[in-house]
Amino acid sequence: MIKENVYKRLLSPDIVKDDQVKIDIALLFEIYNRQSIYSTCLSPGQSITPHYHMKGNEIYYIISGGGIIRTKNNQANTTSKNKVRAGDIFKIEPNVIHQLENDSTEEQLFLLFICDPSHLSNDRYIVEDSF
Repeated sequence: MIKENVYKRLLSPDIVKDDQVKIDIALLFEIYNRQSIYSTCLSPGQSITPHYHMKGNEIYYIISGGGIIRTKNNQANTTSKNKVRAGDIFKIEPNVIHQLENDSTEEQLFLLFICDPSHLSNDRYIVEDSF
């Protein structure tokens, strides 16, 4: 068994600073080179840069705090804006633009996200002015 503490892991010196979407990422577990589990924290007012992935789903699980998830599906011509809070889990499908924002002025938002490792490298497409 391998055990990790999400909060301590985000304070470790080997986190990855992802300037493209403006978050720090800690790899928790890799599952057969197909899916990985990561953690990150959004400070009050911080948001992830809008982006999408062409392959594979991405699952978000809010550990603590809350915020707003915005999505835009250009193929179905739909947009959504949903409030999220601790305990919420949701799936973002391929080609859906998404942006998570911590709308708090005081509390940090901690989350886990599960995705193909390519989502952090060659399968990420930044979108300007999408919402």
